[in-house]
Amino acid sequence: MRQSIRPVALCLAVLLLLSLVPAPARAEGSLSGATVTLSNEVYEYNGSAIEPDVVVTLDGLRLQESVDYTLRYSSNRTPGTGRVTVTGIGAYQGETTASFYIRPRVMELNRDLDFNDLPLKSYDGGTDVSFPARLATVGGDSVTVTCRGTFSDPYVGANKSLQVNSVTLSGRDSGNYVLDLSYPIPLSNGQITAGEPKVRTSAEVAAGGTLDLNSLITKGAGQTVRFSADLTGQGSALSPSGVLTAGAEPETLRISVTADPWDANGDGTPEYTLSQKSITVRVVEKQTQAPVTTDPVDSQSKQAALVFSGSASVYYNDTLSLNVTGGSGSGAVTYTVRPISGDATVDSRGVLTPKKAGTVWVTAQKQGDSQYSTGTPVSLEVTIRPARITIQAADQTAAVGDPVPVLDDGDYRVTGLKAGEYLKRLPTLSYDPQPDMTQPGSVSILASDAQVPATGNYAPEITYRPGTLTITEAPLYAITLQQGANGTISADRETAQAKERVVITAQPAENCRCTGITVRAADGSSVDVGMQREGIYAFRMPASAVTVSAAFQVQAAKLPFTDVKSSDWFYASVDWAWRAGLMNGTSATLFSPNQSTSRAMIVTLLYRLEGSPEAPKRNPFRDVKGDAYYAGPVAWAAWNGIVSGYSANTFGPNDPITREQFAAILWRYAQYRELDVTGGGTLAAFTDGAKVSSYAREAMVWANGAGLITGKGGGVLDPKGKATRAQAAAILQRFDQQYPRGEEPQ
Repeated sequence: MRQSIRPVALCLAVLLLLSLVPAPARAEGSLSGATVTLSNEVYEYNGSAIEPDVVVTLDGLRLQESVDYTLRYSSNRTPGTGRVTVTGIGAYQGETTASFYIRPRVMELNRDLDFNDLPLKSYDGGTDVSFPARLATVGGDSVTVTCRGTFSDPYVGANKSLQVNSVTLSGRDSGNYVLDLSYPIPLSNGQITAGEPKVRTSAEVAAGGTLDLNSLITKGAGQTVRFSADLTGQGSALSPSGVLTAGAEPETLRISVTADPWDANGDGTPEYTLSQKSITVRVVEKQTQAPVTTDPVDSQSKQAALVFSGSASVYYNDTLSLNVTGGSGSGAVTYTVRPISGDATVDSRGVLTPKKAGTVWVTAQKQGDSQYSTGTPVSLEVTIRPARITIQAADQTAAVGDPVPVLDDGDYRVTGLKAGEYLKRLPTLSYDPQPDMTQPGSVSILASDAQVPATGNYAPEITYRPGTLTITEAPLYAITLQQGANGTISADRETAQAKERVVITAQPAENCRCTGITVRAADGSSVDVGMQREGIYAFRMPASAVTVSAAFQVQAAKLPFTDVKSSDWFYASVDWAWRAGLMNGTSATLFSPNQSTSRAMIVTLLYRLEGSPEAPKRNPFRDVKGDAYYAGPVAWAAWNGIVSGYSANTFGPNDPITREQFAAILWRYAQYRELDVTGGGTLAAFTDGAKVSSYAREAMVWANGAGLITGKGGGVLDPKGKATRAQAAAILQRFDQQYPRGEEPQ
């Protein structure tokens, strides 16, 4: 017996111990950072409150309703934007909200719309008919259905065929529904009954004015109508034709009207039966505008009723011009708008601008003038529909060999958004499939994953329209060479694609040299040309045909300078610099080899060696005048980091350049050319090597190691000494031989 009790006692003990262990505490926090997920974001109106299921998570933990939070739903019974508010309780505080969209209930023919009511009208000479129908609403909604159609003929008869051309919804809850119908809708149970001449039984006429009583009656063609009245002693008169002349004093007149039966189509059944009516005419000081009525007599009277016509719906992102006709006199029509489930504004011209999707009530009123008093207001319910957004991916073009065009925010167009409003999430653009840029063809550009603004004013579904990337063969453009005197030019090709490199070779005649190559595009603009080495030039082809020309200058067979002898150590360097067009003489017969060289001249020589590229328009140095021959070269050198001047705005263009200044400028020019300047010699071999300024030391080491500046003999470097014209020619020749122009044009 004890053995059977012991396991039970052990279990009870374990349960007791577990009950004493505290439950893990739930984390506290603010729900302002929680994630709220709804079971659905779009619902159709069903007449009841819509409450989506809600999942709330915070920092990866799913919270529990009634333990961690409570829910409150709002705006969740009618079409529009509904909201659910999550409010923290217990360990949580604060609140957050989520929204969902309720769209109107879509009503269909045969399922939701019943035409059992007889389409009936009395004969009025027309075929238009208006009659009610029944709509299968939900939730006890009050909606009036008005059908408008056309009979096959206007005559009296039963079981007549007709077509329904429109069905409109009105009433308190009409904004909860939309109709999905295809017009026209054929019916065969219509009926037109006999009518009688339509008589407006009351009218007004200003004292002393006239009123044609025939304008108050609609009769058949040739139908006899008679008017009679006892006007004895009342100051008014009635002619046999029915024209009433009012007296000078206000009074009330009663006029009898009789008419004979009338058969419009001769089938023996009259369309108008014999009738007798009485018309009350008031003689007044100022006439009242026509009352609001659908009586067709009003359309023939001089006082036409003020009525709305045209569309009664508009999309949120559009405007609606309200069409109002009728009214009497010259007074203006004024408009007011009252929100229902939507909102809008209306201006003095009757242009309605939506502010919120839903329905609004618009009222128009004709103002009075000297003859008529202010008219009776007329109203129209206008439906503001959620706007629909379309995103069109933009077309792109590229040539074979180009990189794949990058798609960004400028490569699509959004339509349907109201001005000043933006997508909640921008679209993603992608290619389908990934483009193959090695061959011509086309690829679709797709837009996706955008979100409409969370305002309830837009339908959530976005229409996406693809664009196209067209990959074309790269076009070839012609290269035309214009030959001149004293030399010829040739190109390495006859045609080229845009951005392709074209090499031009200039072949001067004997005793001539090429002083420059000019390339012009089809529109007359110049194309940058770089000199690769003596006689070799290159440029990048623009996206058009080009014309290439060269300038050649006649030279003497030998140096014209009497102060430069063939035995001089610098003869070959001066001859090279002169024939390359880098240096001219100080006169027609003198070169002045031992004359010092200015800082501006050295920069100009490097500029010419570079091929005289286009120079910046603005010069940073105040002591460099704009009309100086060296203005362009100094600006080019300054903006490319080749020279820095004595200060930020002083260059000293006419100062003699020292050998260490020359080395520093040449070193920076080599870096501009992206040459390797890491190697170098040593200054230890020179007795005055320690005298090189710190700013020029690295440059001088490089120049010495490259064989450009080798010293003046006897172990003397002379860094502070003036660089002569002969030394400049020699240093530049060594540089050009050591570092010939590369294959790429500058």
